[in-house]
Amino acid sequence: MIADAIAVIKGKHKSRVNEIIGFAAICLAAPLAYGATTGSLSPEAMAMWILNTLFFSSAVYTIKLRRKKTAAFKPGVIYHGIATLIIISL
Repeated sequence: MIADAIAVIKGKHKSRVNEIIGFAAICLAAPLAYGATTGSLSPEAMAMWILNTLFFSSAVYTIKLRRKKTAAFKPGVIYHGIATLIIISL
């Protein structure tokens, strides 16, 4: 929330980084629900958080690619390449 507040003050609340931080914060519900039901956080819970964050954050690039004003193919390709490497390493 602090990062979002700083972005709003600077007028960059719609930047890619800020939107990804927002998705990462929302996706924290997955490991927290896992921890609430099992009683502990495990590496599987953190992997679930990473996978959820990668999946939902990809929408940022998809939506920005569809808008003429923010259409850029290269950042999306880089993001999905890095996401693929992270998934393979899990």
